[in-house]
Amino acid sequence: MLFGALTMAIDPEFIRNRHRPEKTVGVRKTMSIAKRPKDMRRFQREEVCFRIEIAGPAQTPANALIVNISPLGCLLRCSQPTQPDAELHFTLPTAGRIQARVIWAIGGRMGLEFSEEIDATPYLAMLDQLNRPGDEMGSY
Repeated sequence: MLFGALTMAIDPEFIRNRHRPEKTVGVRKTMSIAKRPKDMRRFQREEVCFRIEIAGPAQTPANALIVNISPLGCLLRCSQPTQPDAELHFTLPTAGRIQARVIWAIGGRMGLEFSEEIDATPYLAMLDQLNRPGDEMGSY
């Protein structure tokens, strides 16, 4: 009987209009609860500025600049073109040698996914050693 009492208390007009925007003067509000892609990341990206040398089986060694990083991946800037799915490796302070796969590459930028998550202790120690944005960006 409790279920019946709850359904009777819900306004039928609310049920009909719950997917429609509210009508307000000059402002349009929606009731979307879908997450934005940036909100769907498993870890927050930390903005950094750190030069590395990347290499791989199909990649000649090249200088790169890490722009942001998380325990699962990073965004690099590199003047040498690299194809998606390429395997790369590089070294980070306290985290050591990192194996990664290129997920996407567009116009001198590339998103990498690390083959293994960086553990919390070395990751946090590494962040203290990486330069922050605003520190000498220079060329990569």
